[in-house]
Amino acid sequence: MFSFRQLTIYGMVFASVGRKGTLIISAIIYGAGVALQVPAPPAGVFVLGRILLGMGLGLISVTSPMYLVESSRPTTRGRFIALYTQLLTCGNVIACGISLGTRNLAGANSWRVTVGFQLFLALVIFLGALIAPESPVILMKANKHDEARQALASLRNIDPNSEEMTESIDEIARWVQEQSTSGEVHLSECFKGPDLRRQLLGICIAFFTIATGITFWFGSGTTFFEAAGVAPGSRVDQFALVAGAVIFIAAYAPSWGTIGWIVMTEPYSQRLRLLQSTITMVVYWTSTWAVGFITPYMVDATAGDLGVKVCYVWLVMIILSVLWAYFYVPELAGLSVAETDLLFETGIPARKSASWGASLRSNARDIEESTSIVLTVGEKGVKTDEAPYAHT
Repeated sequence: MFSFRQLTIYGMVFASVGRKGTLIISAIIYGAGVALQVPAPPAGVFVLGRILLGMGLGLISVTSPMYLVESSRPTTRGRFIALYTQLLTCGNVIACGISLGTRNLAGANSWRVTVGFQLFLALVIFLGALIAPESPVILMKANKHDEARQALASLRNIDPNSEEMTESIDEIARWVQEQSTSGEVHLSECFKGPDLRRQLLGICIAFFTIATGITFWFGSGTTFFEAAGVAPGSRVDQFALVAGAVIFIAAYAPSWGTIGWIVMTEPYSQRLRLLQSTITMVVYWTSTWAVGFITPYMVDATAGDLGVKVCYVWLVMIILSVLWAYFYVPELAGLSVAETDLLFETGIPARKSASWGASLRSNARDIEESTSIVLTVGEKGVKTDEAPYAHT
């Protein structure tokens, strides 16, 4: 919940220091929050540490995907976001491993080590932000064209003087020009015209990514299995419950756990990317908190008393999420930012988006081949015309 307030306020304020500056400041805030918690101070100081940690986490969760989208090619954008989400999952696994390894330590040391390990993560983010170049989009907005070209060359590993570089810089320049001529960005724009569809796409995927039950299994799985009587010598149906949970988590990781984050970061226009990403992350973290807070009461015998029947709730949410994805999520893989804008502006339905993208690329190849043929014929024609003059 501390991330909620952070996202709505600081997400806009820190836009002025760029992606690089935001990540550096976020790492400092994040590290300060961890440092306040490790000594096990009075409750008020500990809560302050949690607030600072949430602030840093909120900024990082908004800024990192935006940096990846702005810095990568259309063909590699999804892969980088997927890698980003896999690293998040690795963080969960590492945290569980540390907690398991320190469970027998005396007193508060059993949790201090786990909390303190986050200082290493804050240091990694801080050093990475120092080394990484600024986002080319931010540099272009600041009229630092040469620095933007160098940053893009470094991030995409391409020749600064290549045709690909020129095309990429020209595309970014068009985005910046469009934003400057459209005036100041307003929050209400996120819910108007084609941008409404983009925003609803981000909001819904943020909700369904959590509402399918993953937070419950990660946060309450152990106590849930204990309450269900799972132990050595359990019945077959009790082990089936564990097996079902493992299969769900294994299926979730490469699907909603990875692709969900890609969809949460890809669809926005450059003009509204910061605002719409912020709104989406607010929904994501609010959903994470809500599911983690409510479901224990749904399961507990003194409250909702659903017990293992809570799995039917997740089943219903999974069915709803699949239907929603089929009818609402367009295929954005391989599309440039300009092509993504065109898809939303022309209102291409989600079910036709894959064939639309394929025809778009096919037309582009046909035009490129036609241009190549015309140039080849033109060059031959020049040589033919020059021949008579060579004999005179």
